[in-house]
Amino acid sequence: MPFINAARRELANLNPGTSNHSILDYLINNALAAASAKSWDAIEAHCNRSQVVVDIQAFQQGFLAETRDGDIFIGACSKGYFISKGQLDEAIRLKPD
Repeated sequence: MPFINAARRELANLNPGTSNHSILDYLINNALAAASAKSWDAIEAHCNRSQVVVDIQAFQQGFLAETRDGDIFIGACSKGYFISKGQLDEAIRLKPD
């Protein structure tokens, strides 16, 4: 599970209280693999409970895009966002809805 290990390492490097830390922490603990993907509404609600302001465009064009170039892969499917666990998740992510 190289993506989850990289995600945990990255989480340790992010400042608590930031949007990226809050989102990544939520995905690690609640959305491992496409089958457990979480909607943006669920992610936003989690961040709001932690008093962290998040913006979907900033997430998509910033942190999400950055992870695609690194060791972490935050996938997206019709259910929402998830930390990819490997090839099966890749097939799901690439499958048209």
